[in-house]
Amino acid sequence: MKNAKMTAWILIVVLLLGCAGFPAGAQEDMKLLSIVAIEGETIWVHTSAGLTPFDAKGGQIGAALYPGMDCYAIGSDGNVFCSIDGDIFEYDREGSEVERWDTPVDNFRKILANDTYIIVMGDEEYGTISRKEHTLNISTAQRLGDIDFYNEDSFLLVKNAELVRLEYATLMDTDGELLSDGQKVAGASENGIYLYDERNIYFMDAFGGNTSVYEAFWDTKGLTDAQADGENIYVIVDNRLMYNRADEEPAEEQVLTIVGGLSGSHDPRFAKAIEIFTARNPEYTVKLTESQYGAQLRTAVMANEPGYDLFLMDSKTSTDFKISGILVDFSENEVITENIAQYMDMPFLWEDDGSLYGIPVRVFTKGFSITRALLNEIDIDIDRNWTWDEFFALKDVAKELGLRLIDDDMSWWGFREWYESAYCDYAAGEANYDTDAFRKLAGIWKQLSEEDMINYDPAKTGNVLLKYGFGCPVQGEDRYVHLGMPAMDGEIITPIDLPAFYVNCYGEQTDAAIEFLEIFSSPEVQFESQVGSELFLSDLESYTEYSLWQMFNWIPTDEQMEQWQHFLSTGKQRGTNQEFNKGVKELVSAYLADEITVDEFALEMQERADLMVGE
Repeated sequence: MKNAKMTAWILIVVLLLGCAGFPAGAQEDMKLLSIVAIEGETIWVHTSAGLTPFDAKGGQIGAALYPGMDCYAIGSDGNVFCSIDGDIFEYDREGSEVERWDTPVDNFRKILANDTYIIVMGDEEYGTISRKEHTLNISTAQRLGDIDFYNEDSFLLVKNAELVRLEYATLMDTDGELLSDGQKVAGASENGIYLYDERNIYFMDAFGGNTSVYEAFWDTKGLTDAQADGENIYVIVDNRLMYNRADEEPAEEQVLTIVGGLSGSHDPRFAKAIEIFTARNPEYTVKLTESQYGAQLRTAVMANEPGYDLFLMDSKTSTDFKISGILVDFSENEVITENIAQYMDMPFLWEDDGSLYGIPVRVFTKGFSITRALLNEIDIDIDRNWTWDEFFALKDVAKELGLRLIDDDMSWWGFREWYESAYCDYAAGEANYDTDAFRKLAGIWKQLSEEDMINYDPAKTGNVLLKYGFGCPVQGEDRYVHLGMPAMDGEIITPIDLPAFYVNCYGEQTDAAIEFLEIFSSPEVQFESQVGSELFLSDLESYTEYSLWQMFNWIPTDEQMEQWQHFLSTGKQRGTNQEFNKGVKELVSAYLADEITVDEFALEMQERADLMVGE
């Protein structure tokens, strides 16, 4: 079969290479699949007709060559490489065969050639072929995404959502960088790496360095391929070949940088807000960069480095910035406060003194959950007013089922996040562990530990009655019943993790950042949200994707919406201190080992907390 297909293909090539012209109107019927090579002003594209030359403006300038191949490459010497059924052929520009490599691989999706190596990628195979030695070095991996040359010693491979650098001869990994799903390589050198996905081109300045959005293609059906040659970036978008300058900064005079915005690059609300903002301010471009944490971000902001105007941060990172006094308070901004007034009730957005710093991007409500199947099996009614005593009593149910009660670790997140939401606010300089509530919870947890009802082994998760973590009743997942957190003394509190936008009041683009958030917080933008943790407005039918939710039966029920609003209205943002967290595990271990009493445990926690809040 393989030889028969090869013979048929050679006959077709011979016949078509004898044709001098290319038919008028052929480009209109042609599908552009990938960019093979950039040779000066000629761009070679793998099309449905074969290897086809285009000019830099995207117009076809010659007939398609070598039709029917699986993939193509063009070497630095101008020779053409073709692959069919896993075999590779090299031709000179007159169409004469120069070399041939037979391989045991059934099919290659991409090949590239330089002076010394051919690099190849199939469905699960990748590797190199030495052009001089004719040796094939092949390996396998799941979820292969792309290959590209890097330097004279190594090449790049995207596998399992990771970009790795491999030595040609050994295929040994030398560097690695996690990518978002779907990202591929548009061009690489030691000066940086261009990446792309369906909507964006990104620039990574180095392995382990910064990644930013170079250009966004929000108003298209999506990128099919992208290739950078050092001067231009050529893209196939909506079956058209286009290009941009790669060695120049964008033409706009002003740049609004969203630090951490790269994590939301696929969020339709980002696209809508950017579209509106840049239409109002054509002199601006919005740049999305990767997230930064801890000392790196604090140092850059305190040094007043440019590009730190608008931050996307979570609750843990934002605490130190609230204390520092460098964040813009939106409580007097009429546009933003009017927008947020239309959201479902979220009291945690405001600080105790009435300040409003963070504009929510997502809301993660924390609590306990149980699978619907287990809840039906135990046949116990757990209402939203359940208590910590009722939580503790569920250990007997878990024992009967041969389960532990919960998973956790020596930081005791399962009750600390609730307790610290109720009794601590590091951003306000408040932390109180010397309470009867803390002693009671510590006693419950110790007894559960002694009865082996807490699974502390991360390798053995799943064999528990209750799960602790993010619980969203409007996520569309019906497998779990979200119980929320137990109450104490009649008070219900839902711990909140809040990824939100914050503005540096000392930044170069503060006014532009505030205007961007006036747009982002508007119902017009928020109705672009996906169902789940981004659902802030209760008028479901006004959401852009409501018809899609109907199609897939994702529309939250009245009961789910009511529970979501309950979690939001009882929410309290847990402003914590990272340095304090580091010392908790050793105290927990000492308490469990009876090296300290519960009173000593509480007092030691309080002394360490006092140091953190400066008392």
